[in-house]
Amino acid sequence: SSALIKQECGHRIKKYQLEKFSNDKWESFYYSDNVQIKNLVKFEPVVARRIRLNILDATEGPTISEFQVFEP
Repeated sequence: SSALIKQECGHRIKKYQLEKFSNDKWESFYYSDNVQIKNLVKFEPVVARRIRLNILDATEGPTISEFQVFEP
């Protein structure tokens, strides 16, 4: 599986994680502190009804122009 995360304005995001909603709680399944303007990340397949991008550290208000999750 993979996800695409594109920042709109520069390198504002410094750390983020992808989380899935499972067993009535959010669980992290991917973490990065090597963030580019355009990020195509790969991870083991997960089963979830909801996935979210959780920004852990940013220099300013982050601006995301695109966030997509792709099936394996």
